[in-house]
Amino acid sequence: MPEYPFYSDMKCPICGEFIIITRERDWKKKFCGLPCYMRSRKDDPTQEWVRRPYVIKSCIECKKQFVTDTDQVFCSKRCAKIKHIMAECPTCKKEFRVKNSHDLKRGRGKYCSDECKKRKYNLNQEYFNEINSENADVLGYIWAMGLINSKNELVFYDTIEKLTWFSEKINNEYLIRPMPRVGKDIHFLKIRFCNRLINRLHELGFDDGQLNTVFPEIVNKEEFIKGLLFNNNSKKFKLNGFNLIETRFKSEKLVNELCNLLTVIKRERFGGYWILHIKA
Repeated sequence: MPEYPFYSDMKCPICGEFIIITRERDWKKKFCGLPCYMRSRKDDPTQEWVRRPYVIKSCIECKKQFVTDTDQVFCSKRCAKIKHIMAECPTCKKEFRVKNSHDLKRGRGKYCSDECKKRKYNLNQEYFNEINSENADVLGYIWAMGLINSKNELVFYDTIEKLTWFSEKINNEYLIRPMPRVGKDIHFLKIRFCNRLINRLHELGFDDGQLNTVFPEIVNKEEFIKGLLFNNNSKKFKLNGFNLIETRFKSEKLVNELCNLLTVIKRERFGGYWILHIKA
């Protein structure tokens, strides 16, 4: 027997080329290579077979990256054997995968993340997915009175009546607390938002410190402006027979847009705020 490799007297049924023998078991080969074998499996064997390109994918289980040229979604058999069930987070109502169904029976694995697990009170995290006539005024109130701290908490300082109105609109369970050192009428409210809701506010133009807040591009501008002026910083008064509203904002960009939409009698800068006198 000649030394390997060598051409045998067997011909490939697809391309007609002689089959190359590189080892002993190659005598059982029926095709010259993988391309001809794949063409033989097609309805039309004359159609040329093209290898799929290699791509980098992330394992849907452990998120580890791997290279493949198939529809493979797991990086290994170990990840593929893990069984999952779908559960609903009681805090944000989002569906997530649970690795072990026994964890749910034992009272564990109920939350989709540590953030939802630590949240003491429930809140509708999908409230601002779509801006309409029912929530545009609430969005305006956030633009006027809301501040976001380093813990992703939305903080408000206002009267008990306005904070109660705001809580009822968004189905909030967080407590409204008094501030006796500031005044009897002033209360504060801290709401822990998820990152998804915070990012949604940023997309609409909200700035954490309100210095660079812009007017959102929404359809319901009238309802938004009503909520924007419904706060403790807005006061109604009469001047020369006209009903006016005095209010203040930090953002110059927001003030410029209000001047284009409303009848502004007076505009001045004082103490880090823009003071506006708006015709009611």
